[in-house]
Amino acid sequence: MPWGEELVELLFCGSADAGPDRVLCLQVKPNGVSVSRRGGVTDPPTSPTRPWDSNAVVAATVDADAWFVEARVPRRALEQQDKRVLGFNVLRLDAQRGSTRAGAEPRLRATPRTGSAVSS
Repeated sequence: MPWGEELVELLFCGSADAGPDRVLCLQVKPNGVSVSRRGGVTDPPTSPTRPWDSNAVVAATVDADAWFVEARVPRRALEQQDKRVLGFNVLRLDAQRGSTRAGAEPRLRATPRTGSAVSS
């Protein structure tokens, strides 16, 4: 788990009854650096973690008062047990304010680079 850093964390789970060891975690920093891990990336740990070969393509854009993350993860990397189920969550860790943010009201918009619909 990053300490004293700002990042956006994307969590995926390809099974309705999976435990924390099946969670796939992609973390993206404002400078565009990303880290992919399998397992519950928590403190204290809820499960062992190990590297996850996500094959993700990420981009981060920093503006004066906000920053944005775009990520593309191939479906085959999500390890779905049931193709009808894909758990997904987004979390922002803000080190400057010492806070986390999840569950914000989603707003769909087109991304500047890909034109894809995203929630912000």
